[in-house]
Amino acid sequence: MVDFLKEIQNTDVTKLDDLVKKKLDKIYEKEKKVDNLGFVNNVKTAVSHRGVIPKETRIKYCNMAIEDYSMRTTDYYYEFVKKIKEYNITNKSAVINLLQYFSLTYFGINNNSRDLRAKLLQGAAQENSTTDDEFWKNLDNSEIGDFKGKNVAMCTERAALAQNLLTLFDFNSYYCMGVVKSGDRLEDHCFNIVEAKDEYRIVDTSMPIKKKTDQGKLIYKPFIGAIDKKNIDMVLAENKPLLYNQSTDNDNLNREYIVDIFAHEYPDLKQQATK
Repeated sequence: MVDFLKEIQNTDVTKLDDLVKKKLDKIYEKEKKVDNLGFVNNVKTAVSHRGVIPKETRIKYCNMAIEDYSMRTTDYYYEFVKKIKEYNITNKSAVINLLQYFSLTYFGINNNSRDLRAKLLQGAAQENSTTDDEFWKNLDNSEIGDFKGKNVAMCTERAALAQNLLTLFDFNSYYCMGVVKSGDRLEDHCFNIVEAKDEYRIVDTSMPIKKKTDQGKLIYKPFIGAIDKKNIDMVLAENKPLLYNQSTDNDNLNREYIVDIFAHEYPDLKQQATK
């Protein structure tokens, strides 16, 4: 398999879009169809999704929201690859770390306003609507790119963006819909799990690690937590939810990630994890 990172660095910047388009065509040819992801009707439509999230998949932030959105937007692929080229990134660990910076520059910093988020999509749908039928039809045209630069993107969007970018760079990764407990706060949460050589890693770009450099500059990094493959084996063998619990010196928070992963939806992962 040709190393996509090497291909990027060996390709002239004027031809990068063609390189990305070619890679995307191959990725979407292998997509696993899924109608809905996110949190819908008080239950999770799926607890995890492996590989690229198809363009027509509808994602919903919470069951009380009337609005959802598709993954038809593709500009983020091209913008991310240009950053990979600009920063001369040649290893996969650096790709994961760049996800945090890119998520913040693409979506903006989350202001935690669900009202503004709802008004953004509903307002766009109402703008050219004269009837209720037109409103609902226009609302169905919402896509993840509508959140670009609006400072309202939540975990569902940030993890979906990360999932598709990870897939572009040939990571075996999962879009997970679970629960996170950070401090005293417990809530539904979307994040990613990435397979590495000897472990799986939780990657969370919605609740990043904040650090100050020696110069006093505040920087953001994705939260990354390693999960030993033996832990995955136990989860799969006993059909129990994965519980990841670790206190980190970086953010001084005890985080618990829980997701009822993989065993039923993805038997192929069970085979990989138990090899």
